[in-house]
Order: sequence, then structure tokens, then C-alpha cells
Amino acid sequence: MTLSASSGRTVLGLLLAGGRGTRFSPDASRDKLLARIDGHAVCVGGALSLKNAQLRVLAATSPHSPDVGKALAAAGCEVLVWGRAARGMGMTLAQAVMEAAARQG
Repeated sequence: MTLSASSGRTVLGLLLAGGRGTRFSPDASRDKLLARIDGHAVCVGGALSLKNAQLRVLAATSPHSPDVGKALAAAGCEVLVWGRAARGMGMTLAQAVMEAAARQG
């Protein structure tokens, strides 16, 4: 869908960053989203890609990894801490969409 400036709608980038990355670190000793690639955390790389596209970014994170939320906030994202991220990406995406709509007003 193409939105014009007069449509009154805002295009929003939703970044799902609430996973535990158990395949990356089965013993949970390392957080995949905080692993460094090209000089910054993986989660920040995703956020910067969205920000470079001039998008407002809402990042859905987990309370189990507050450092991810801090890194994303420092990168200029709005952060939604979603305590039920373990219920899956679909539930997290639905919650992020509802939150984005509520914040839009």
C-alpha cells in the first residue's frame, strides 16, 4: 500500500526482539540479540535498518532481557516490554500492532 502525506497515516516498523535465541545459545549463557556484528548488537542492526528507511520503530522486547530494551531505546526505538513473548511471534506481533494503534491515538 502506498500512503500519501495527506493520508494521515504513519508507516511504522515493528521489530520483534523478544525471543530467547535458544538455538544460538542452548544454555542461555549468551543473548543472540546482543551478539555483535559490524560493530553493534544484532538487535540494533535491525533497528538501524528500519530507522534508515525513515520509519518510526516500535520494538517488542522481553522482560527477560532488559539489556536488549536498553540497547534499542538508545538506538531511538520506542520499546514495548511484552511479558508473554514465550507465547510466540504471532502473539507478540498482535500485541505490538495493538500497542502501536493505541500510541497513534
